[in-house]
Amino acid sequence: MRHSKLYTAGNVARILRTERRSMLPLLATYSRLKLEELSSGRQRTAGIKRTKILGMPVSFFDYYWLVEMFEEIFVRQHYYFEAETSTPVIIDVGSNIGLAILFFKRLYPASTVIGFEPDPDAYEVLTRNIADNRLEGVQVLNEAVHGGSDRVYLYSDPGTPGSPQMSMRSERISGRRRAVSATRLSNHISGRVDFLKLDVEGAEAVVIEDLERAARLHAIARMAIEYHHHIDPDDDALGSMLAALERSGFGYQLEARLDRSPGSRIRHFQNVLVHAYRKDAEPASTGSRT
Repeated sequence: MRHSKLYTAGNVARILRTERRSMLPLLATYSRLKLEELSSGRQRTAGIKRTKILGMPVSFFDYYWLVEMFEEIFVRQHYYFEAETSTPVIIDVGSNIGLAILFFKRLYPASTVIGFEPDPDAYEVLTRNIADNRLEGVQVLNEAVHGGSDRVYLYSDPGTPGSPQMSMRSERISGRRRAVSATRLSNHISGRVDFLKLDVEGAEAVVIEDLERAARLHAIARMAIEYHHHIDPDDDALGSMLAALERSGFGYQLEARLDRSPGSRIRHFQNVLVHAYRKDAEPASTGSRT
């Protein structure tokens, strides 16, 4: 199993605190996925698999990562936000197989979503999930988002196709290296963006630097940034990225966890979730929790 029994119990407790109308479907889906994950661990099969998540058909590669993403996106709701309109513009950088896009379209069915996924295998499944769920107002690009070249190297483990740990940094994951098309996110922002999800496995600071340099940060209302701390154990640069957000008028909340006391995990890799919001914006409540 991906996580300890204690972590799973914490997710169940979180589900039980949600609204009753969404609690039972969420609990039923989570329970089934955990059982399927356990079964798949005993008899692993390669290739694309299919299941349903809250009634939505979903193609995927591996239960290990499917459950991980389901816990983050649907149970812990890392990308939940309240928009000022029922038709928000959402950018999803690092779409993988599209679970976050499914979440956004359940939260705001009339939203416009632009997704970026550089890995050809994950992109194939991403487009299949969009088509199978008949999602409208969604555009996805088979490109990496970076701050410079129009071609970058993507590193991945060929034994786990579609893994969300694929990175443009070889320190993050070893294995296959292949060149993929890349673009600047600033080139794709010409108007207001209600929400930006940024999960690029180590390139997030580069993307934020590009947005600040191109004066595009001011166009974004809310962000959820997955910051990958200590990919290089001696690289302590989170403050620089947060300073860029502060210069553009953002406040932020941070979420991070370690499996032991922080004092015993010096230089240890850590995922830090940064929820950024414009300080000059009033709170809104037009969305309902999935």
